[in-house]
Amino acid sequence: MSITVYGQSPNWDEMIDNASRLVRDTNVDERIKAFEFLNQNLGQYMVDYDEELENIEGLSILNLPEQDIKIISYQLYIDTSTYQYGGWIYAPLLSSPIFLNDQSPSWEMDADLDYLSFTPDQWYGVLYYQALPLTISEDQIVLALFGYDSYKFFTKRKLIETIAISRDKIQFGLPLIQMEKDLPKVYFKSRFILDYAVQAAATMRYDIQHEKIIFDHLMFMKSDIPQQNVMRVPDGTYSGFIVHPDGILEYEDKVFHEVLDEAPGGRTEKGENTKETLFGENLDDKTHTKKRGSKLNK
Repeated sequence: MSITVYGQSPNWDEMIDNASRLVRDTNVDERIKAFEFLNQNLGQYMVDYDEELENIEGLSILNLPEQDIKIISYQLYIDTSTYQYGGWIYAPLLSSPIFLNDQSPSWEMDADLDYLSFTPDQWYGVLYYQALPLTISEDQIVLALFGYDSYKFFTKRKLIETIAISRDKIQFGLPLIQMEKDLPKVYFKSRFILDYAVQAAATMRYDIQHEKIIFDHLMFMKSDIPQQNVMRVPDGTYSGFIVHPDGILEYEDKVFHEVLDEAPGGRTEKGENTKETLFGENLDDKTHTKKRGSKLNK
């Protein structure tokens, strides 16, 4: 792959400014304008700039350098129960970056959401925070994407989304999630969803040390907030998925047989006065690391 290097585009600062305004601006109309700007323009930046874009406030950026894949997602906060998501994916099998059009309101209450398959224009929008390659061939790359959805006022959501990237095509929701041993594949899920109370801090990610997907096992308990009634919170144990070479994710009810003091992968404690963005960035740190551009000629 040849790379032609260009000087910094005059619009680079405009992209960074809009990404920052998406999470910092107190005016909802300004946040919407920034969101629309990213929806219309971010794809071109993914082509024009270094493939290891990172540390841009307002954007959740996943780089998979071995597969030369970039996945960027972002969230528009409208009010405490209304969010919209945007995203782009760029990979060698795609002739150009593909925009992810959030249609969450159409699907979030669907009883069959765990089993549905979507195209990018019908995307169930989330913020992606981790990607795990499952199978790789010359014609297709299959990933497990870990996402966060602000969802509702009292309930937050994390999910594992299966996705296939093939020649100029993306499919969300492959039947790869086996919830019971020896279950026929026709009953496999396409995504796994974890709903938990806003008061909780539920984890779900791939743990490199244990080579498994691990997440908090939840229990129901009564809430002291009348409008909430009951809530789902971690009970101190962990469930997970065994990752098989063929890409199948096999559910494991109890990953450990003892209670751990902290979540696998770390759930670090923040200082009392620490202020952060949605992506864990310190709000007091207003510096941005800019990258020099490079055009990818496939």
